[in-house]
Amino acid sequence: MRSKWFLWLVALVIGTALAVPPVISAAEKKAVKKAEKKAAQPCAPGEMKEKKEEKKAEKKEKKAKKAAKAKKETKKEGMMEEKKEEKKKK
Repeated sequence: MRSKWFLWLVALVIGTALAVPPVISAAEKKAVKKAEKKAAQPCAPGEMKEKKEEKKAEKKEKKAKKAAKAKKETKKEGMMEEKKEEKKKK
């Protein structure tokens, strides 16, 4: 009887060990993040400026597309309302 409970206990301990990730100290996390940032950074500082400018340009394009789409939708809504009014008049 005791051997069955022992096996269940061992299985439970192994299962929790596999389910719970290991604890990493805050200092190690910071060191890993710094290393990742350094690896991700380009060599020349001028490249960073170029990338930022490209991202800004992409954002502006997206905003312009959204504004144009919203403008089209409002025009469509206005035209549909005019058609409804015309039908009511008839």
